[in-house]
Amino acid sequence: MPRRTALVQTATPDRFRGRVSAAESVVGAGGPAIGNFRAGVVASATSPGASAVIGGALSLVATVALAAGLPALRRWRAPEDAPAVA
Repeated sequence: MPRRTALVQTATPDRFRGRVSAAESVVGAGGPAIGNFRAGVVASATSPGASAVIGGALSLVATVALAAGLPALRRWRAPEDAPAVA
């Protein structure tokens, strides 16, 4: 089970778990397609190398913004009794 899925399963209240898991599944399936689309559009306007660099830079900026904006997510740890994830 991916770590993202483990976080969703353990942090979501029981009454919302089905809906939240479904949304997480859609994001997990659709996210790469959106990223591929973004990479293609940027590569068409610039070059494949520039697209890769811009995509990497945007990923770093988004990671820093999320870490700064959601400190509770940054501090989250799996419960002691949670099964190990690979």
